Amino acid sequence: MRGRYQLKKQIDGRGQYALVEVHIEPTMAGPEVVFSGEEFAWLYGIYGSNAMIEGPGFEEDRQAAVWGIDYALQQVQEDWNISDICVVVDRIEFFYVDTTPEGIAFAACHATWDALGIEGVDDAVLQYGSGLFS
Repeated sequence: MRGRYQLKKQIDGRGQYALVEVHIEPTMAGPEVVFSGEEFAWLYGIYGSNAMIEGPGFEEDRQAAVWGIDYALQQVQEDWNISDICVVVDRIEFFYVDTTPEGIAFAACHATWDALGIEGVDDAVLQYGSGLFS
C-alpha cells in the first residue's frame, strides 16, 4: 500500500510546501517507521552526484516525518492493528524557503492515511507558528 501527500498552502502570506511518499509493509515488530535510504535521492536530479543528502537539517526532516506518521497511526489504532504496520518513508521533498518541520509532519501524516486508504480520523490541521495539530 502506497501513500503520497503534497502540501501546498499559503498561510499568513507565506508559502508552505512539503511532499512525502510512504509505503506500508507488514512487520512483527511494529508499529515502526523506517527510511528507505532514498528519501532525499531526488536532490541528485537537481544538484548532481555531489548533492548533500545527510546532515542536521535532513535528520530534522526525518524526525518531522516520524512525528506525523506517529500521529496518523495513533488516530487509527482503534480501527487498525498498528502493531503489524511498518511505514517506510520513500521520499521527503522540500523547498529550502517554504518547508517547515510542521509541514513535513503534516504531509507525512496524510501520506500515511492515504497508504491506509482512509481520509483520516480527527483530521490534522496545520497552524503555522503554533504547532502542527489542533
